[in-house]
Amino acid sequence: MVLASLASIFLPARAAALTFDVNVNTSALVGHPAAPFYLLFATTDGSGLSDGNNTVTVSNFNFSGGSAFGNPSLFGGVTGDLGTTISITDTGNLNFFSEAFSPGQSLAFTVTVTSNQDDGPIPDGFAFYILDSFGRPIPTLSPGSDYFIGLTLTANGGSPLVFASDPSRPPSSGNPILIPAPTVSSDTTPPITIAALTPTPNATGWSNTNVTITLNSTDNELGGSGVQQITYSATGAQIIASMVVPGASASFTITAEGATTITFFGTDNAGNIETAKTQTIQLDKTAPSINCGAPDGLWHASDVSIACTANDVLSGLANPPDTSFSLSTSVPAGTETSNAATSTHSVCDVAGNCATAGPVSGNMVDKRPPSINVSSPAAGSSYLLNQAVNASFTCTDGGSGVATCVGTVTSGSPISTAPVGGKSFTVNATDNVGNVTPAQSVNYSVTYAVCLLYDPTRAVQNGSTIPLKIQLCDANKADASSSNTVVHALSLVQTSTNASEALQASGNANPDNDFRFDPTLGPTGGYIFNLSTQGLTTGSYQLTFTAGADPMPHVLNFQVR
Repeated sequence: MVLASLASIFLPARAAALTFDVNVNTSALVGHPAAPFYLLFATTDGSGLSDGNNTVTVSNFNFSGGSAFGNPSLFGGVTGDLGTTISITDTGNLNFFSEAFSPGQSLAFTVTVTSNQDDGPIPDGFAFYILDSFGRPIPTLSPGSDYFIGLTLTANGGSPLVFASDPSRPPSSGNPILIPAPTVSSDTTPPITIAALTPTPNATGWSNTNVTITLNSTDNELGGSGVQQITYSATGAQIIASMVVPGASASFTITAEGATTITFFGTDNAGNIETAKTQTIQLDKTAPSINCGAPDGLWHASDVSIACTANDVLSGLANPPDTSFSLSTSVPAGTETSNAATSTHSVCDVAGNCATAGPVSGNMVDKRPPSINVSSPAAGSSYLLNQAVNASFTCTDGGSGVATCVGTVTSGSPISTAPVGGKSFTVNATDNVGNVTPAQSVNYSVTYAVCLLYDPTRAVQNGSTIPLKIQLCDANKADASSSNTVVHALSLVQTSTNASEALQASGNANPDNDFRFDPTLGPTGGYIFNLSTQGLTTGSYQLTFTAGADPMPHVLNFQVR
């Protein structure tokens, strides 16, 4: 009776391939004398051709404190048991599954059906029953047959009809069983899939290391059937053919530089397919390319700038002016080096890859003028009138080299030793990059030689007058005396005691203590100072005098007895 009635189930149309979550309140079955109870799932082939064109899958059983007994009865195109998954295909006119169970407070399971149109006027059907110990259905309020759930399987589908138990009719034994109509919910909402990128891109959307894509799909709406699979693919820099990954998560890595667009979507167990989403991964693992010029091999008087260019073919330069820049040396003033290094400059791209330009070494910078060394004339030296003295000087430069080294006369040539007086010898130098050495001057003096026309070793009687006769001579002892040259006595000192004595001239021949020029002394004349020794004690004495422009004082020695 139960099986024959299945063919009479006609229900409104519904779309194909549906999943339903079913929950039945079975608390009234606990301890009821009509036990043991059986679950019965059945399909009919409306065409009568046993065409096997529809399949019902029942899974995810939860007995809520109860359990299945095993040893199911299978008829027709049926496999499985309550502990796993039941599959029923209409390979016969009637196909059913039955297995005893121990009821708990509720019973939950999932039904997935295909709804393909049969060739005949009668569609395939599916029904769910609970049988008592006599194999009879628990009476329900369904028309024509005591099923709790009935569903037609057509191309346009059908909505499941649910019925409560009939409180007016008891089972084979015991009182009527009160079971509310089962709750049936279907999943028509596709999953939601979210892509997580590790590491996350920077603020500009670029990454500089391999990016791992983790796809997580959820189907958590009320009545959701759960995620069945995730499908993804990639185009662009990295091509990934369409991949189907069972379950609610998938992970893969983008390693190719450039822009890769991934496409992904989830599918739930009810067959709902998510609208495909896309995510673009921009990957640049390569630092910018930098090209800097080389040292030119020339000496420079100032710091050198080296021109550089940079580019980045993927993400681009983070700082556009870095397309062209320069690096400069920083050589301290007053120094020279043939290996000056430039500064450095960091160039980064939008993805965060950085490269360093420089330092560029080997630059030749000369900020130091040549050095001048004058060995002759010696600074502060004194030379005799017409003395033969050759200049001697050098210029050195540790950088670009000496360009000019010019003295008052060339090195090796005679310097000026006439006339007497103060002299200056100057050397100027420049190097090959134009550094100018401040003029270096050496001061020296030219003085007379004194030719004595008296015997300094012959002592004179104290109180007498000693005529001190001299000639002003040059280095060759030639007489250089002249009436135009004033010879002036300055002081008188006793050498043994270094005591100053009164300087007294005898008579009026030496006014103002000046020597008297006598043209008869020597070829061009000479000088006489009539010194009075009045009051001088026995001993050696020195008379100091000057001669015209001669910067050096001269000394005459004499003896008093």
